[in-house]
Amino acid sequence: MDNLQEQAKRDLYSVKDRSVNSVEDMYRQNESGRVDWLVRRYKSADQNAMEPINFSAQISYDNEQERLRRKQIQENERLEQDALVAADPAVAETLRAQKTGYFSLFESWIGPTANLGLNYKGFSLDTSVFYNLYKKTSTSLGFALGLPTFYSTQFGLRYVLEKKANLDPGTDTLLFARTKTTTVGVASYLIPMISIGANLIRDQVEGQDERYGTSYQIGYDDRSGCWGLRFLREKDLNQLEEDANYILQLAVIFLGNRRGVDISNGLEREIRGDEAIRDSNR
Repeated sequence: MDNLQEQAKRDLYSVKDRSVNSVEDMYRQNESGRVDWLVRRYKSADQNAMEPINFSAQISYDNEQERLRRKQIQENERLEQDALVAADPAVAETLRAQKTGYFSLFESWIGPTANLGLNYKGFSLDTSVFYNLYKKTSTSLGFALGLPTFYSTQFGLRYVLEKKANLDPGTDTLLFARTKTTTVGVASYLIPMISIGANLIRDQVEGQDERYGTSYQIGYDDRSGCWGLRFLREKDLNQLEEDANYILQLAVIFLGNRRGVDISNGLEREIRGDEAIRDSNR
């Protein structure tokens, strides 16, 4: 009995030796209704296999940023030398005030960043961290939790903690303001060719009031898999409920890639006319 490698090689040569110009060249149906294949074939079955553990880390270096950083440092040294030889203390103070602070210098090293992903039986947990070498602290820490699909419905939760550095000009020290962002999402494909989704975003900046953003959508994908429609209602964190955006998108799907175009303005113009739209925008 041939091994799998020899069988695959023989079948490949069988396909290459026979030219196929139409479906009839691939198979024929005999009188009994049985299909006889004239070309050996394979069925490629793709499985949605996920790695149980995935870890990645990176750091980048920008040579142009380093050149500018050195230029700033040299300028600081020159200003300091001029201040030391200045006879008038006021002039020396003015020269030192022109120096670029350490935390305001260009940053040539970006990162490091690290990502860790865990997957088990449909559950997924992704963590990411961004560290700033110059500020010596992590400026972003994120967690994303994914749950198994249940009745063609997916749930997701994401939490991001960011620290934004604000420079105190009086003391030349950094003051960090924390921002906590929580996102909860659900998407359902229970109805054939229809997709329904909703997202809720909660943003909390330290020392400020909470802000909320919402997104609701309903989509339709044609059975042909070539086009679809999607209706969305989006409210940004900085918007009021009455100022929410309503969007209608026409999507073209090619080889599994979707490209959406906003047709809301054109549709509104066709229904209401240009004059009505101009009056409402005044």
